[in-house]
Amino acid sequence: MTPAFWQRIEASKNDEGDRALQATTLTDQLAALGVDAIVEFSRGFDSAMDHLFTWELWGAAYLAMGGCGDDMFEYFRAWLIADGEATTILSGAEPESMLRVLLADWDDPDERWEDLRVHQGENILYAAGLAHERLTGEWLPPSPDPRRSDPTGVAWEEDELPRLYPDLAASLPGDWWGEATEPGPIAEVRVQARSGIDAFAEGDHATALDLLEPLVEDPVNWELLSALGRDWRTDAAYGVGISRLLRGDVAGSADALRLVVGDLDDYPHIRRALAQVELARGELDSAAALIDFEPGANRYERALAAKVAFRRGDRDEALRRSLAEIEMPIEEDEHPWDVAGSYQQFGQILVDLGAAEEAETMARAIGTLLRGAPDDLPLIGHLRIVLVGIVRLQGRLEAALEAADDLVADLEGSDQAEALRERARVGSSMGNDQTASDDFRRATELFDRAGETWEAQRTRSEASAGGFSTS
Repeated sequence: MTPAFWQRIEASKNDEGDRALQATTLTDQLAALGVDAIVEFSRGFDSAMDHLFTWELWGAAYLAMGGCGDDMFEYFRAWLIADGEATTILSGAEPESMLRVLLADWDDPDERWEDLRVHQGENILYAAGLAHERLTGEWLPPSPDPRRSDPTGVAWEEDELPRLYPDLAASLPGDWWGEATEPGPIAEVRVQARSGIDAFAEGDHATALDLLEPLVEDPVNWELLSALGRDWRTDAAYGVGISRLLRGDVAGSADALRLVVGDLDDYPHIRRALAQVELARGELDSAAALIDFEPGANRYERALAAKVAFRRGDRDEALRRSLAEIEMPIEEDEHPWDVAGSYQQFGQILVDLGAAEEAETMARAIGTLLRGAPDDLPLIGHLRIVLVGIVRLQGRLEAALEAADDLVADLEGSDQAEALRERARVGSSMGNDQTASDDFRRATELFDRAGETWEAQRTRSEASAGGFSTS
């Protein structure tokens, strides 16, 4: 880590401590310096990340945050580096002291961590790569000295942390981790919830459900979770609700989301999730009552508004809303996957309206936003469904059929139903009536089983119009 590295960090900082804004500034500044400077900065950043990749810092962060998974620890290290050389040196040498400085005398550590916006460290991670991509069209090349895969120092177990960091533990509220050296029930719930919420944020819905469902379904755990605050219970219920919805369990999704229905006014993402449930059930008026139709609404809300218009049969309005989205800028505080999820909704509407060229533009944007995402992220499958529809609209039926075959084999639940319906459309266009009929029937059965009432009825109607039976 050279003086030039720290000078560039300092030059990118802002008075608000906003790491998202800092990352944008850093990207712009690095791009102006050229490719060599970007690569040099990236090597310095990797070195700083390795310097902080210790069990000692991780343990202090885990205790102070009430849990800190792999990804969050990576974001935290980047967040510390973005604060400058002094913070980075102190964090590596005296992690317990550094965490106490960050928490200060805050009565509620959760509130303090929220104010510090540690998750914005993720933005810092990508600054050099984005600058390099801006100049060359490519992400940073692999480093000849890749970052360490394992932390240095002495590994710990969760129940050892209060003993290993007694001063830090003493500065936390009494119910933060429990008495003495053993976590109490509320601390155990906190750690499990934190890990589940982190897994959901990373797109690992299976792990999120494994961790969060026991907290949401068990009344004792739910009471403990609620005692931690509304943020905890709404995040857990939302994680379960959306994860169940993605696997085709509409009724289960509704059950989880109803637990926090009283929080709708303060947590609009819960309202939007319930709107998705109502859309799945075909209750369009109920869904519309939960959606803000104004142009300045949240991006995903705009996608839901377009979806309501399409399902009500207002094709012109659905097309107008979808085309308008292509020109909408992405805001700095929007997560790429959240934007991709909205674009996927618009892309599917454009496919259903036969607008192949515009749908392809949307699909390219989704692909860019999902670069580097895990292969099992559900959005990857949803993008592939949109792409099959685009290829079909372009008249490349053999290619569409091959892609649809792969999708049917790879997907499950309502996602597989969408793939089957798309393959049925391809089969119908190719004159493979028996195959198309079988696919329409199977798609309808899967939609019904998943509770996707509107999609099931739509598939029946489409099959009937084409002369196919779904019974």
